[in-house]
Amino acid sequence: MRSSLEEAIPIFSKWKDTAAGIVVLAEGTERGDESRWLIRLEGRITEVFFSPKERSARVLLEGESQSLRLSLTDALVEYQDPREAPLPTREEAFSNVVCSLSVRLPEGESFILYERLGREEGLR
Repeated sequence: MRSSLEEAIPIFSKWKDTAAGIVVLAEGTERGDESRWLIRLEGRITEVFFSPKERSARVLLEGESQSLRLSLTDALVEYQDPREAPLPTREEAFSNVVCSLSVRLPEGESFILYERLGREEGLR
C-alpha cells in the first residue's frame, strides 16, 4: 500500500522508540554503469528527522559495525505487512516480519526496511 512520507514517519518513530530490530536490504546501480549492488544491514533506528514545512526527512539506522543515514526527501514509500507478501514467501514472512517499508529514492535506489519479529532473533 503506497504511503505518504507523513504516514511513514510515525512507523519509523515507533521503530526508534521501541528499539525494534530492523533489517535493511538496499539495491541500486552504479552511476554510468550497469553494475548492480545489494547490501544487507541489521540494526536499530536511532534518529528520525522530519520537517513538514520543507517536506524533508531522514532516518539513521545503526548496527554493530555499520550505519546507514537514509534521506527520505522525495522518496516513494510503500507499507507492507506479512499478509501482503507474495504467496511463496508469505509463511516465512509471518514467522519473521512484523511489517516493512519499501523506500524508492528519486535516483532509483531501493531500500526495504523490515521490522523483525522478536528483538533478539535475526531474520532467517
